[in-house]
Amino acid sequence: MSNLRRIVFLALIATLLLAACTRQASKSPADSPLKAPNSTPLVLDPIAATQTAQVVISQFNQPTQMVPNAKGTMIAITAIPATPAPIVSPTPVGPTPTPVEARPSSYTVRPGESPNCLARRFDVDPEALLKANNLTETSIINVGQVLKIPLDTNFPGDRRVPGTVRPDPEGYWVSPGETIYMVACYYGDILPEEIIKANNLKEPYDISDIKNLVIP
Repeated sequence: MSNLRRIVFLALIATLLLAACTRQASKSPADSPLKAPNSTPLVLDPIAATQTAQVVISQFNQPTQMVPNAKGTMIAITAIPATPAPIVSPTPVGPTPTPVEARPSSYTVRPGESPNCLARRFDVDPEALLKANNLTETSIINVGQVLKIPLDTNFPGDRRVPGTVRPDPEGYWVSPGETIYMVACYYGDILPEEIIKANNLKEPYDISDIKNLVIP
C-alpha cells in the first residue's frame, strides 16, 4: 500500500473512533428531562403585571395576587369588596295625636250644654238639629242624652257668641260650679278638647280649683 493510501485509511479510522467516543460521552435520552405534551410555557410580563397590581391596590386598598390565566399570562387578582349600602337613620315617629272630630254624627250631652250651644260648636243649623232629634225651642235636654248631629247643614251667621274674643289674651275666669263644657259654650265656636289641650287638663277635667283658663 502506498503511503498516500495508508494516510487516508488511518484518517478514516480516526474519524470513526472519534465519532464513537462522542456518542458515548453524550447524555442518553432517558437522562434528559421530559416535557409534558401540549404544555404551554407561561408568559410573564413583570412590568405590566406590576402596574396592574399597583392600580388595583391604589383604587381598592386590597392585597393583590399574581396568578396565570388560561393562556398562561400573569394577571393581578384581588378581592374587591362590595359597596356597602348607605345606612338610613329611621325618622323618629312620635305618638299619633288623636284627631278631634269637628262634627260627629252623634253627641252625648254634658252638663251645661244646650241645642244652640251644640249647633254653634258643630256648625249646624239649630232648626235642623232640633228637627233631627224631635225637639222644639222649649225642649229640655238631659245630661247623658244622645243627640243626632246633621251633617248636611251649617250654622247661619257667625258661630262665635257676640262679645267674646278668641284667642282670649286674658283667659277665662272660672266661676264656681262651671264645667269645661260650659266654658266652651260661652265662646260658641270652640271645642272643649281645645281648651283641655291648651290647659293640660286630665280626666275628669275638674276645673273647680282653677281660677283662670287659657283660651286658644
